[in-house]
Amino acid sequence: MNPNAQGCQAQYACLGIDPTNLDPTQRTACTDQNVSTTCGTDMPGADCISAAGGMYCGWSFCAAQCQNNACTFITGTSYNWIAQQVSGTCYCIPNGQVGNGQAGDACPFGQVNASASACNSGLTCLGIPPQSDATCSQDTDCDPTTFLGHPDCVGGQCGTSFCSPQCGTGNTCQEGWTPYDISGTCYCLPGGGGQTGNAQMGDPCPFDTVNANADNCAEGLVCLGMAADTQYACSTANDCTTQGFPGNPDCVGGGCGTSFCSQSCTTEGQACAVSGYTCQSIGSGQLYCIPG
Repeated sequence: MNPNAQGCQAQYACLGIDPTNLDPTQRTACTDQNVSTTCGTDMPGADCISAAGGMYCGWSFCAAQCQNNACTFITGTSYNWIAQQVSGTCYCIPNGQVGNGQAGDACPFGQVNASASACNSGLTCLGIPPQSDATCSQDTDCDPTTFLGHPDCVGGQCGTSFCSPQCGTGNTCQEGWTPYDISGTCYCLPGGGGQTGNAQMGDPCPFDTVNANADNCAEGLVCLGMAADTQYACSTANDCTTQGFPGNPDCVGGGCGTSFCSQSCTTEGQACAVSGYTCQSIGSGQLYCIPG
């Protein structure tokens, strides 16, 4: 890619995305004449190359190493940057151009919410790409408890995106957000109590309005769950247990929800240390211990 570009200076590494290594559904077709139009402006160094039997968008760029597993030191560019592990080293990867999106707003995450504004400086656009196992005909078909943020129905499949701030001191977030480790960097995701506490793996935790009086999860754990939904009517938490809600069911406003402190894991399907929990994908490529 970009064979005529200059080499990176010594303090930077040349990184990129080869379309051959992408899932076919995630490749973007292009022609040499309209690279900027078809490949978009979310990442620098777009190039239209021959790959996998066609012409597709690829990208290459000079990347700085992270400082303290973060990229907040990079200022004055038209891109936001996300800390990401590459072959055991943390590099700053471009994550969309700087826009007007505030924390919690929708943002362009690949094809998801493509018309939304990019995130403001210092925020990172996170999300879930369209999932083949979550079909839809409109945005409201996408389960908001799984697709947190701003669900979007793209090509009949659910995805979501949101502008996310990095965690504060002690891996804390504002109320209504949950600390979440992504490739060694702590980001705030929608939902949760926002602070670290003493609740252990499997314990209830404040998730949206569910289990609001529970203690926050201890450092290193994240609060996962399902927001209260009146589709699952209840008068007591026991009604939610009867309906099969896992974790620590709670009845809020006549609707069932649940929450639990969870830890990351490495092998999908493997039993976790806490009885009744197994290692499962939560839809963003991250594996966590989930009840069931």
